[in-house]
Amino acid sequence: MCGIFGCVGRPEDPARIREALRRLAHRGPDDEGLERHEHPRGEAWLGFRRLAIQDPSPRGHQPMSDATGRWRIVFNGEIYNFPALRSELEGKGHRFVTGTDTEVLLAGWCEWKKDVLPRLVGMFAFAVYDTRDGGVFLARDRLGIKPLYVLSHSDRLAFASEIKALLALSGVARSVDPESLARYLTFLWTPNPGTLFQGIRQIEPGCWMESDGRGHVNEGRYWEVPLPQPGDADPVRAADALEEVLDTAVRDRLISDVPLGAFLSGGVDSSLLVALMLRAQQSPVTTHTVVFPEADDGYRVEEDDAPWARRVRDHFGTGLDYREHGMEAEMVDLLPKMIWHLDDPVADPAALATFRICAAAKPTTTVLLAGMGAEELFAGYPRHRAALLAERYRAVPGFVRRGLVEPLVARLPAGRPGRWMGFSRRAKKFAASAALDFEDRYLGYAGYYGPAALASLAPSLPTDRAYDRHRTYLDRTAGMDPVARMTYLDLNTFLPSLNLAYTDRASMAASVEVRVPLVDHRVVELAQTFPSSLKLRGSESKAVLKDVALRFLPRDVVHRKKAGFQAPIRAWVGRDLRGRIEDLLAPDTIRRRGWLDAPGVGRLLDDQWSGREDNALRIWALLGLELWARTFLDGDGGEVSSW
Repeated sequence: MCGIFGCVGRPEDPARIREALRRLAHRGPDDEGLERHEHPRGEAWLGFRRLAIQDPSPRGHQPMSDATGRWRIVFNGEIYNFPALRSELEGKGHRFVTGTDTEVLLAGWCEWKKDVLPRLVGMFAFAVYDTRDGGVFLARDRLGIKPLYVLSHSDRLAFASEIKALLALSGVARSVDPESLARYLTFLWTPNPGTLFQGIRQIEPGCWMESDGRGHVNEGRYWEVPLPQPGDADPVRAADALEEVLDTAVRDRLISDVPLGAFLSGGVDSSLLVALMLRAQQSPVTTHTVVFPEADDGYRVEEDDAPWARRVRDHFGTGLDYREHGMEAEMVDLLPKMIWHLDDPVADPAALATFRICAAAKPTTTVLLAGMGAEELFAGYPRHRAALLAERYRAVPGFVRRGLVEPLVARLPAGRPGRWMGFSRRAKKFAASAALDFEDRYLGYAGYYGPAALASLAPSLPTDRAYDRHRTYLDRTAGMDPVARMTYLDLNTFLPSLNLAYTDRASMAASVEVRVPLVDHRVVELAQTFPSSLKLRGSESKAVLKDVALRFLPRDVVHRKKAGFQAPIRAWVGRDLRGRIEDLLAPDTIRRRGWLDAPGVGRLLDDQWSGREDNALRIWALLGLELWARTFLDGDGGEVSSW
């Protein structure tokens, strides 16, 4: 796991190149490589920061060259099937001098060019530079686990693992893309391929880009999330098939020359992964669990993970080296640092929890496995069930819904701490979109503002296009059943643009690699053949995954109430950060930025402080946006902004 950077085209100040690479130092504290090559139309720079996982010796130094010296590679990620690829390439005459997957990947490129991509099992973002012709080839893994940003003009193509490295280059305007900003406000994260920065975008998951060295750029796709193709509905055969492919995915991700462990929340996803790790390696698994202060309990909308993680610890006994890490209120002081690491703000406080675990694990563990992806694959989010439940709600006479239910729900005090806080929040979210048609309903549950509310909050932004990309995926599944449509949409949007994005940045901020077996493309391809009845079985979500989990875990763990990977956001917003929020989101600041309506922001705050509404995540998003602006617009992005 590493950080990569490159710039091909017109000459650049070497000091700026070194600064760009410095901004990636946290991604690779073990080694640094930087090369300059003459180019027919200028020059090429290749930069690399290494977190040594496979063959941590100096032989893994990058940029790495092939035997002829023509091709140079910088690579971020892991190729889990590199031993098999190495054997195949040796049969074709290739010889290897390191134990790295980087050398195997480069040899595969030399042998098959872009046709190497479908052969790869893993997570990756890489660039191969042609020292003879000046061309460069870029590619990103199928699901978008590893990031790859590009800045492309007629005289320059630059790429990096993080945006902040690109901002170090000359002539890069640090200006806001208004469409992406509208989408960030809608979803509290920015959908691929956009970023909040005008002119900087991501290579999409499963895609490649190549420049021929003469200013011509081509792009293509080698893989995409399969459309749902429901097959055999037998639950036992489905569970057998899923267990087999999960076992393979986990075993693949245990290949490492440094210590590894796992996140453990006590939920079905992480607990099942730990069980499969135990079966595969026949030795104790080091697990890491985050624990929140008891003072935050009244602000929770979901139950605490720690008791369930301890239940799993007790179940496996000596099989686990179990470790807990406190999420103290002081962690919120790290928010400006996390905004810097995220590049684009992501209004999910789980990024801080991820960083907390990874930073605590780093002294003993460099690689962690995580259970991310199960919700998107197997319809595990509450909004999936809510969207189906709404079909029954729509059968209630309109005069009852509009005259009784909705006014009653509107009066619930969703922002007040206490046992009803979670219920009130969910009821308000449900009622706001339940009566809409399916597409608008699910988009309402996935977002945080309806079109009218967003237009009122941000009248200067193109809010009418905020849902466009999501609707593209819904259009592809028109006529399919709702569960298939929702999971297909989430796999293409929510998973790569939010969950995988913050996991990469937060873990790499602590120089730790996170591997996600459930996001193995073979698991995804299998899951897309399961009928929806194997995903949502009545009110039970992730049904087929739970069938597998019951073979390894106690029933109460498998069927515990869903609780997302979380942080005490409502305690932070409602108690610890109130003064800073009122300062950072003051009317003068809002008006100076020019994006939002100052009275509208004031109403959000007033409703939160009074307890009328739970606007904690919306406020967290605006707080993150202002800190982002101070870091990357007011500053040059090279340093963490202060409060």
